[in-house]
Amino acid sequence: MARNHNYERYDINSTTVISNHVVPEPLTILGAGTAVAFGISFKRKVNQSQNQSNKS
Repeated sequence: MARNHNYERYDINSTTVISNHVVPEPLTILGAGTAVAFGISFKRKVNQSQNQSNKS
């Protein structure tokens, strides 16, 4: 960045942008969502069976 003293104007000579963000693949996102849904379903099924055995 160079400063022009006559007009108080700044000129940008070069810019470098480096991005280190990693974007997961769609299949990874789908797999994670499936695992969460399976876990929730399994937890509900276990809780229902425990509630039925406690009522007996």
